[in-house]
Amino acid sequence: MGSAAVSGSEAAYFSLTRSRMEELEEEHGSHVLHRVRNLLDQPTYLLSTILIANNFINVAIVVVSWFLLSGVMSQAEEWVVFLVNVIGVTFILVLFGEVLPKVYSSQNNKEIAAAMARPLLFLRRLLKPLSVILVRSTGFIERRLHRMEKDSLSLEHYENAIDIARDEHTSEQDVRILKGILKFGNIAVKQIMTSHVDMTLLDESMTFHQLLQVVRDSGYSRIPVYREDKDNIIGIFYGKDMLAYMDEPETFNWHTKIREPYYVPESKMIDDLLEEFQEMRIHMAIVVDEYGGTSGLVTLEDIMEEVIGEIEDEFDEQAIDHRRLDDHSFVFEGKVLLGDMCKVLQLRPDAFDEVRGDSDTLAGLMLELAGNIPEAQQELSFDRFRFVILGVARNRVEKVKVSIIPQNEAQPEVA
Repeated sequence: MGSAAVSGSEAAYFSLTRSRMEELEEEHGSHVLHRVRNLLDQPTYLLSTILIANNFINVAIVVVSWFLLSGVMSQAEEWVVFLVNVIGVTFILVLFGEVLPKVYSSQNNKEIAAAMARPLLFLRRLLKPLSVILVRSTGFIERRLHRMEKDSLSLEHYENAIDIARDEHTSEQDVRILKGILKFGNIAVKQIMTSHVDMTLLDESMTFHQLLQVVRDSGYSRIPVYREDKDNIIGIFYGKDMLAYMDEPETFNWHTKIREPYYVPESKMIDDLLEEFQEMRIHMAIVVDEYGGTSGLVTLEDIMEEVIGEIEDEFDEQAIDHRRLDDHSFVFEGKVLLGDMCKVLQLRPDAFDEVRGDSDTLAGLMLELAGNIPEAQQELSFDRFRFVILGVARNRVEKVKVSIIPQNEAQPEVA
């Protein structure tokens, strides 16, 4: 009876819902509900109390049954007594002490919870020293296992789990969003920023009409402003600030509308930056390198695109500037980000991590592979990828032909 009562109380208490709690109060009174809530307020101690009490009772039953059976079957072999005790008593304990009580209690959880409230409160006080040891030991082991699990499970394991779990009702967009969320905490600002050379900038010395022309032509609502040197970003200009001054003369002093810029290092993770954007209510940050020079800019849109995919408006150019030649060959702009190129080629984002060094663009990867500034028509290769430099201007790689060698062909070494 003791084993059945304690075991059944576990199923009863941990199956109580809010509606069942309200019914329990109506049927048994608020004082009973108070006792039940007192126990449920500390679920780990409640569970440990139930488990400890149940194990004590079961061990006691096994010991008593052993002595009783030994006396009754004194002439039988010891292994016969042992076998009868293990099989018979275990079957009775499992059936009448675990299975049936839990089935009954889950269907009558209000009544069992009300009936066992006082006994469990008494047992919790009585077994508290053992419960404290058990709960703290479990917490320590759980933290260690969690740390080991974090170390052992890689991003690839989680992505594979998503692929396995998808079915015919799962869209590509859903899969992309889930994988984007997984990678979100491992992406640095440097990986998604717009490079310094591709930024649209305003010169502080511009006249008001020149400024309006740049704003109209660019289509951007926020544009960084520099003083003398393009590395010296002094602020951010918001196009909406000019709506009330469109008819002002060329001499209008627009510099009073420049807002203070927010600077972030290249190494900042985008999940942290998103929180800062939310707290400061801004949409753009200037990215600086380790020497304090302007490396690029990053926007809230850039961050969100890492999760939900490309967000295009009427001012956006083609998301990833490339041209497909055939099933295995593409032409990319040198400035394209490696991550974007991997999306087009349907590769893992870390496909070129082995040789990319500190580079984030295809042009940077070419410099890493060549070891110097490559020349036009120079061929480079890595793993099963072959690169042909199609254009170089002012020591900058402008266009690259990327070919993927089929798996059944020999894989060339790094040139």
